Order: sequence, then C-alpha cells, then structure tokens
Amino acid sequence: MKRCESSNEKLDRKTVERNRRIQMKELYFKLISLIPPHFKSSKDRVSQHDQLDQAATYINQLKERVEELKARRAIAMTNTCTNNNTTRDTRMFRSYELPVVELKDLGSSFKVVLITGLEKNLIMHEVIDMLEDEGAEVVNAS
Repeated sequence: MKRCESSNEKLDRKTVERNRRIQMKELYFKLISLIPPHFKSSKDRVSQHDQLDQAATYINQLKERVEELKARRAIAMTNTCTNNNTTRDTRMFRSYELPVVELKDLGSSFKVVLITGLEKNLIMHEVIDMLEDEGAEVVNAS
C-alpha cells in the first residue's frame, strides 16, 4: 500500500513540476516579446540568460524614464499653480523648447518628426539636405 501512495506522490510532484516549467516558459516568452526590437542584441543566437539581462536592463530604463517624467510633471504643475493664466501659458511654451526632434525606429528605417516654432525660420530643404549629407535617404517629407 505504501508503494502505491509513494508512486502517486511522485507522479503528482512530477506533474506539478512539469506544469510549473511550462508556465515559466510561457512567462519567459511573453517577457521577451515585450522587448522592442531596437533594444535586443544583434546576435543571431542569444542565450536565455542574456535575454533576461536585456529585459531587466530595459525595465530599469523604463523605470528611470517614468521617474524623470514624473519629476518633470511635478515641476510643471508647481509652475502652473504658482503663476496666473497668462504667465503660465508663456512658461509652458518656454519649457517646451523648440525645435523638437522625435526619432522612431521602424526596423529598416527611421521616422523623424521635426517641430519648430514660428520664430525659427527653418527651411525644409535645409533639413533634408542635412539628412542626406549624413547618408540618410529621405522617402517622404511634409
């Protein structure tokens, strides 16, 4: 009778362990799928340990970015609360320094968004010439 009980316990432990491993593998693949392509290593084969390190580094960078944005928001909120409406509007525009350049990695290409103020006379063809001088191929501009 004891043999039967111990074999059932072993089967139960094996099943529990197998299910745990399957669940961990699913969670691992879900985590790795959340890392953006530009952050991943350029190697063809990367070990599981290296991928977990990349995920941890990416998460830490996101945490730092969130903290930075929270601090900027807090500063902006204190500036807006202490000033009246007209000075608040001008301060908000001053703190949003122009020109603003946004770069988005699209895999084999980049999307560049350039926002300039009315005071800055930046001619579009100058920007395109500058990008082409650096080796970029401009596909679309508006």
